[in-house]
Amino acid sequence: MIRMLRKRRTLGDVAFVSLSDIIFNLFLFFFITFSLVFKAGAKNTPEIPVNLPEAAAAAPLSPETDLVVYVTRDGTFHMDGKPVSLAEIKLTVEETRKTKPTIGLIVRADRDVRHGAVVDLMDAARGLGIERLGIAVQTAP
Repeated sequence: MIRMLRKRRTLGDVAFVSLSDIIFNLFLFFFITFSLVFKAGAKNTPEIPVNLPEAAAAAPLSPETDLVVYVTRDGTFHMDGKPVSLAEIKLTVEETRKTKPTIGLIVRADRDVRHGAVVDLMDAARGLGIERLGIAVQTAP
């Protein structure tokens, strides 16, 4: 008696993708995701157009954990993409300090803004107990 061996059928072939292709795809995914997250901003606020002054040496700031106030050329204050008064900034700082007592304030002032507006803002922040004040600048080339 002759036995015929049947060829086993496989249900499907597993396509092996090289490890470098997988790593490349993951890199692209994370690169695009993080660039969109950082472009949107830490608090998902729109960027107010200000012409920052230049400085040769600048320390990094942390807008993710600190309050950011924009001061435009005409001296108006902006927080979270909306124009606000100095009194509204004081209220926001007081409310934020209740939950985060070590909060800082970053001032993004236009290079052509009246100096008194920035001083008024920083004086109000110091009066409310903010110890970490920073002024955003562009690093000079």
